[in-house]
Amino acid sequence: MNSTFTLRRYGLATIFCALATALALGLDAPASCFSLAIVVSCLYGGRGPGLLSIGLSTLAFDYFFLSPRFRFSVARESYLQLFAFLVAGIVIAIVIDSKRRIEQRRKEIAAELHKSQSFLEEAQRISHVGSFGWSPLTNKLYWSAETLRIAGYDVSVVPTLDLLYDRVHPDDRSVAEELLENASRTGSDLDFEHRFQLMDGTVKYVHVVAHAHRDDAGDLQYIGTVMDVTSMRRSDASLRASEFNFRLIVDSLPGQVCSLTPSGEIEHVNQEVLDYFGKTFQELRGWAHNDLVHPDDRARVISSRLSAFEKGQPYDLEHRLRRADGVYRWFHVRGIPLPDKNGGVLRWYNLLSDIDERIKAEESARARENTFRLIVDSIPGLVCTNTPAGELEFVNQPLLDYTGTTLEALRTSWPMLLHHEDRDEVLKLWGHSVQTGGTLDVEFRLLRADGVFRWLHARVVPHYDIEGNIVRSYGLITDIEDRKRAEQALQRTERRYRLVADSIPGLIYTTTAAGEMQFVNQKMQEFLGEPLETITTWTPYLHTDDIVNFTDLWRRSVETGESFEAECRMRRADGVYRWLEVRGSPLRDPNGRIVRWYHLASDIENRKRIEEVLVASESSLHQTINAIPGFVWSTHVNGEPEFYNQHYLDYLGISAEELPGLDWRTDVYPEDLPTLGAVWQSLRASGSPGECETRLRRFDGEYRWLLFRANPFRDAAGNILRWYGIAIDIDDRKRSEEILRNTESRLSRATQIATIGELAASIAHEINQPLAALVANSHACLRWLSAEPPNLVKAFETAEMLVRDGKKAGDVVKRLRSLFTRSAKMERIDVDVNDVIGEVLRLIQSEATRRKILVEADLSPDMPFVSGDRVQLQQLVLNLFINGLEAMDPVQNRPKRLFVTSKLDDTHNILVEIRDSGMGIDDPNKIFEAFFTTKENGMGMGLAICRSIVEAHGGRLWAVPGNTLGSTFFFTLPVQSGGSA
Repeated sequence: MNSTFTLRRYGLATIFCALATALALGLDAPASCFSLAIVVSCLYGGRGPGLLSIGLSTLAFDYFFLSPRFRFSVARESYLQLFAFLVAGIVIAIVIDSKRRIEQRRKEIAAELHKSQSFLEEAQRISHVGSFGWSPLTNKLYWSAETLRIAGYDVSVVPTLDLLYDRVHPDDRSVAEELLENASRTGSDLDFEHRFQLMDGTVKYVHVVAHAHRDDAGDLQYIGTVMDVTSMRRSDASLRASEFNFRLIVDSLPGQVCSLTPSGEIEHVNQEVLDYFGKTFQELRGWAHNDLVHPDDRARVISSRLSAFEKGQPYDLEHRLRRADGVYRWFHVRGIPLPDKNGGVLRWYNLLSDIDERIKAEESARARENTFRLIVDSIPGLVCTNTPAGELEFVNQPLLDYTGTTLEALRTSWPMLLHHEDRDEVLKLWGHSVQTGGTLDVEFRLLRADGVFRWLHARVVPHYDIEGNIVRSYGLITDIEDRKRAEQALQRTERRYRLVADSIPGLIYTTTAAGEMQFVNQKMQEFLGEPLETITTWTPYLHTDDIVNFTDLWRRSVETGESFEAECRMRRADGVYRWLEVRGSPLRDPNGRIVRWYHLASDIENRKRIEEVLVASESSLHQTINAIPGFVWSTHVNGEPEFYNQHYLDYLGISAEELPGLDWRTDVYPEDLPTLGAVWQSLRASGSPGECETRLRRFDGEYRWLLFRANPFRDAAGNILRWYGIAIDIDDRKRSEEILRNTESRLSRATQIATIGELAASIAHEINQPLAALVANSHACLRWLSAEPPNLVKAFETAEMLVRDGKKAGDVVKRLRSLFTRSAKMERIDVDVNDVIGEVLRLIQSEATRRKILVEADLSPDMPFVSGDRVQLQQLVLNLFINGLEAMDPVQNRPKRLFVTSKLDDTHNILVEIRDSGMGIDDPNKIFEAFFTTKENGMGMGLAICRSIVEAHGGRLWAVPGNTLGSTFFFTLPVQSGGSA
């Protein structure tokens, strides 16, 4: 652009010289014509074109007008004429160029003056400071634009003293007139404040400062400024009120606050300070120099505070202070000076914040950080550092192991390890990063030591010194082979679905901050069937029923700046109205102002139809649930009722509106409430499904048996959202089961009686034969001895038969006794006691439920095996469980619980504890004797057999009464060495 303008100027100079030559030949006035050409060239072209014009004019003057003519040579007699022409041309050029430069400089000065004046006016406007001039002799005033604005006048108004006094507040007018009158007489400077009262009644405080001086004629002149100090005066008043409120607040603060004099003496402390130090106000004076500060911190605290007091600067310290009980705690002490008008300090305000817990937490965090650094330093990542020139400086061992080479080899050959398809791009990006100092972030394939290329991600970040120079760059290289493969698979999937995604009818448009349409995309133009130029507003395309609601929502969003969301029906190009969901979000500039709105309109016609179907489906589902022949219910996660189906509501005789305040416990049979409550609490605590049988009162007052089943509903994270359940009426089944159990009980008693009879007959049969033989042989022996003479041989034989029959009887008794002693032979195998207990628990579960007894187990895992007879151990546990269940039959007024635990005792034997909440036992030792029983229909053999089984296994069985109720049975069994369950 500049070169074209320069050529144009030099071309014009050449043309002017050619025109001057033509005119000079016609008019025979070469000096005038060539001088005119030089003047025009200098005026419009400047110095360079002027000099060109001088040269061309001199050559033309010599060629056409000096002898010899039409030759570039000068006769001796023409030297003077040529010299005079040349000098005149140079003088003209110099004069014109000087004038041109002066004019250009004048314009520059005028522009700078205008710019400075604009800056001054803007500075006055921003600082609310105007300027003025006043001549007391002529009473003429000059006001700047800002002064006029402060006084409430238009900037076009010409100021006068009358206009000034018209704006001065009536209460200040006499004082202002007196000050100006005195200044005009004495010539003293002005410095005072007064108020302006504007036309709308607004009052402004202004501070006037003016300096008096005399002009060249000796007349008095004033030049000054007018500062709007309204906000300052209001702030002063507010500050005084705030200071009073502040004192009240500080004294009531639950923190430690104090104020100090400029020299550092305590002026005021709140009650928290006195309570912490346990001292009076007088004792706390000079607190920084006494023993309340920790000895290790005292010198630093004194030095920092004295320095802050001298400089009048805030200070911020952390040190320890001794509490009244002698304990030192860390405090953050912050001192802030309150300055006066002269730059001095009126007082100091101190805030003491207890940071002892934070300091301890930071120390703990530093310890964790050191540990974390050790962990991070051992992470097998690929790390490298580079010089500012981009040369490899250091690599860690994992990188050397990956490449299978040395650092020296990598410094020169690392580009050759790059995949040939990635090499040029990586080197280009690396060179650009080194040259510009930017961060490198690139993915590439690198050859591993085993010859396999793997995808890596490298990020290299430069490190700068305090002067902004790159010291080195640090790089982290991460193996992303798996991610790349996943991305490639994802890309293949994306390509398969791209056609579907590209056809989604998304309608996008933007509007200005005021809501005017700016842009619509092609999809929206196709939807509306009109070009961009004709789409200026939504209203013509909206359904008439939706216009008011849509317009109100949009206007509210424009006014408040909140996101816009609405559902409406819009006419498509074919005239069909379809449901759309319109969402709009504002774009804001850094100052928070809305620049434009972005909107997305999504076709939700199908969703609307689906919602209609869902509403119908929900209604159908509700009818289905109400038709289920059971009581369907749900509760909140806290167990409060949420939903009962109609059958359940009808059973209880309540309506759905009464459900939120329903207390379900009032309808449960009182004897069943503890068991049901315990099961429900257990299910909610464990979060597992479960069931329980209980009796529930019907609306007519009748209690019926129901089976409650509950199952938790969880979210994706596994948190329980609510509980769903069903209650089934099992009253008829329970009555049938009761009849069956009564029949089984009578059959069991009959079987016991028959068994006892058979046992007695068997014992009589076994003993009768040896006893009969013993009696017969005794009689025979007596006969042989009473004979005359006595037959001693026969008597001796009979006596031997007596001995043999006695042994037979003893063997019978021994065999019967073996049923109750450890001498019986057992089939010993490795037995898991927890499995035995679990099997028996399953056997008695229904019986426990019938008796309304809650059975709980706490079995220690990984218990070792015992060596024994599995059947006898099952009989042992079953007998103890049955005794516990039967012991709680008389209990009526408290929960019934049977609790079993298993663990290893101090001697590494298995210890099993069975505890009931029954009526207890009087004599823990006598109950194990044979034929001793506390039951009405008991045989007294159960516990004796149990003790025989335990002792036969090398263990011990005993019982202890409960502390307040019930009893506890313990038995131990020796473990099988080397075995574990």
